[in-house]
Amino acid sequence: MSIYHLPGRAFLRLSGPDAERYLNGQITQKVADADQTRTLWTAVTNAKGGIEGVGCLRQLTTGDYLIDCPVEIGDEMEARLDRYLIADDCEWSREDEQWQILVSEEELTEGLVTSSNRYRTPRMESVVEAGTTTYEELPLELEQQWRVMNGVPAWGTEVLAGMLPAECGLYQLALSFDKGCYIGQEIISRMETAGRTRTKLYRVQSESATEECSTVAKIAGQFFGLMVAKQAPEGTVITY
Repeated sequence: MSIYHLPGRAFLRLSGPDAERYLNGQITQKVADADQTRTLWTAVTNAKGGIEGVGCLRQLTTGDYLIDCPVEIGDEMEARLDRYLIADDCEWSREDEQWQILVSEEELTEGLVTSSNRYRTPRMESVVEAGTTTYEELPLELEQQWRVMNGVPAWGTEVLAGMLPAECGLYQLALSFDKGCYIGQEIISRMETAGRTRTKLYRVQSESATEECSTVAKIAGQFFGLMVAKQAPEGTVITY
């Protein structure tokens, strides 16, 4: 198996003595669960529980926190996460040119190696200083296979601004239900208790590619796709 670097990521670093406390009030994940051994999906939501951005969180050896997110929403994530930073003793810095993420199906030894749920199933990844490695980019076809087969939604396809986490497969992936309050938490918890959503994330299987799916992967002659829908589509394999 090969080692790849993950392209198209923006990096936001939070440093300062109040970093953990402040971040806990902004994101859906319990910050203490993303330490120097674990990288976890997380999201930021608005007061109505709607998603404003998604990314993965880890703690650096310095104690600072590093979030990587799709580069196309880097500016929005930076503005949203900094919006409520008034009296807390911490600060954000944008570090897109400083970091690089390595992903692989084999053991990693370079950089800060952590377990990760980036592709839902337990997998190791590492964050290294940009320019210190020469690995090729993760091929889009392989990345789509990992996402589709493990039910991992992506920003701009399955995850859209304003959607609720339960509507696009993020409940078990990016949320903690035993942490303190954060913006949008009350609405999200109420929906979790009710158990009802307008849409869900489905993985479907077909003998031919379907335009209804937002992401499609071909494996062993079969087509698998991800779809956010109100009802289970034909060929549904798993609901997330």
